[in-house]
Amino acid sequence: MEDGTRIPNPAEFREWVIQTMAALQISPHYWSTAAGIGPNAISKFISNEQRDLRMGTASAVYSAAFRLAAEKDTVLPPLKARQVFDGEPVGDAHV
Repeated sequence: MEDGTRIPNPAEFREWVIQTMAALQISPHYWSTAAGIGPNAISKFISNEQRDLRMGTASAVYSAAFRLAAEKDTVLPPLKARQVFDGEPVGDAHV
């Protein structure tokens, strides 16, 4: 039985990354360094040069965002993921 929580797809995560950079007023390079990943990883991801992130990389990016937000006393945008039932989007959810 699912609890309604799901992992966002790359396009949804990319949108959140872009919104979060704006909220934190940081560069992709700064965030990548703070996350302990390759210095160009976020830049390549948001430009779609790299279409996907590994789970470990996405987790590091996500965790670093919350550390940086706490340091800057900033509220991050919500990470929205469409709901899927039997492989089909539910309601008005779209990619």
